[in-house]
Amino acid sequence: MDRADVLALLLSKYVDKHGSNELDAIIAGLSDSDKSWIYREIKKHPVDADISELDQPESDQDEKTTWTLDELLDADFPEPTWTVSELIPVGLVSLAGRPKIGKSWMALQLAIAVASGGYFLGKTVDQAEVLYLAFEDPGRRLKSRINQIGVKRGTPITFKTDFRPLDGEGLNDLYIQVSSGQFKLVVVDTFGRSLTAGKLEIKDYSDNVAILSPLQKMAQKHAVTILLVDHHSKINGDNPITDLIGSIGKSATFDCVIGIYREQGKQGAKLMIVGRDQDDVDLAIEFDPMTGCWQSLGDRRSVYQTGVLDAIKQLTSQGELATTKAIADYLNEDYQGNVSRAIRELLADNKIRRLPKIGVLQPYESL
Repeated sequence: MDRADVLALLLSKYVDKHGSNELDAIIAGLSDSDKSWIYREIKKHPVDADISELDQPESDQDEKTTWTLDELLDADFPEPTWTVSELIPVGLVSLAGRPKIGKSWMALQLAIAVASGGYFLGKTVDQAEVLYLAFEDPGRRLKSRINQIGVKRGTPITFKTDFRPLDGEGLNDLYIQVSSGQFKLVVVDTFGRSLTAGKLEIKDYSDNVAILSPLQKMAQKHAVTILLVDHHSKINGDNPITDLIGSIGKSATFDCVIGIYREQGKQGAKLMIVGRDQDDVDLAIEFDPMTGCWQSLGDRRSVYQTGVLDAIKQLTSQGELATTKAIADYLNEDYQGNVSRAIRELLADNKIRRLPKIGVLQPYESL
């Protein structure tokens, strides 16, 4: 039985018996958003509903935990639901990267896109209300960034810069917010700051699961995305799962893990997404400091191929040999293996061809 539903129905019956004026007096000191939530909860169930009816699950299949093989094969499961199609699913999601790489900007951009029903990295987003727990940014900084990104007044985002720790009473507070059905997206920026002081980096696997598992169950049960902004370890290897700070098994609790990577001295960045029920995503992205928004340049491999093709055209137009090393130097690419892979793909797509060798040098030209 959902205790939040029981309390909502009891409150509805109380107001029906004693009138709304008494309730108004009791909650007079609360914020407008809290008052709105209470009245939404009151309207959640008919006042004449029986509390025992709340114990009935919406679907036997939703509550089923034991299956025979034939039952699984015959079950009709719904398709995965998304907050951002093919990028960010409903469930517990991690967004991580090195310090000052632009994680908070991306989280705020996502929140505004969802709350306004706009676009996020080229994908249309259905409009829904957002709860934003900003543990690192005071109101002044949030206002500055919101003005830079640009958003209409009245856009339904609720910001909280103070919240009880999520490894303590804050978990219950968050459950009340999520179970209200008001929000489709909850952003926690950052996960480390949301915990009791001294637990910014939890390395023990069981401790991580103890904190993250209730959040994941909460997100799945109420069909919301809970996005935890987090950090990468000091040594990372372009793998959003193993790069996540903390224990190596920390990422196992997430439904989707997102990593932002930027190479020192190079423009642009890459966004890598790995999820349970989705294809891996590897996007080339770029931050626009004027608008405060990240832009998607497309699939990173396709973007890189275009760069290699442009380099071949430029080198040959200048009368130079477009060899693998020359292309890498032109692109300021330290690892020639990336260039070699792009060349193989361009050859397979008949976009370039090999020219006769000059000694040991193999030049290419575009078609």
